[in-house]
Amino acid sequence: MSKGAWLGLACVALLVSSGCHDDRRFERHTPPPGQGALLVDNGAPNHLRVYIDSVRQDPDARRSRITSYDLDPGLYRLVLEERRTGRNARLDVDILADRNTVAIVDVDPDLPWLVVRIFFAR
Repeated sequence: MSKGAWLGLACVALLVSSGCHDDRRFERHTPPPGQGALLVDNGAPNHLRVYIDSVRQDPDARRSRITSYDLDPGLYRLVLEERRTGRNARLDVDILADRNTVAIVDVDPDLPWLVVRIFFAR
């Protein structure tokens, strides 16, 4: 195989791998039996205040960390508020028994609110 073909193959592999989430890091937390968990992966530059059904949770979601909250299965109203900037997001999340609901939080500098993606792990 020529040097150019190897370089092209390496570039394709890099592009494919860079767009994938490592879901294993969201499987490290095991909720108590019969419960589920909300995992907040904070990609914002500041800590996040986390409210579940209008109740502030302790601890805050620290920046560049995954914070877990064990909950009974059901539908919850989630409010996230970035400290210092006031950027926020409001959404409904489903908590499934024996599963992790993941909220990946990011910031788009062109938007005045937080960008949140939700999915289920494990």
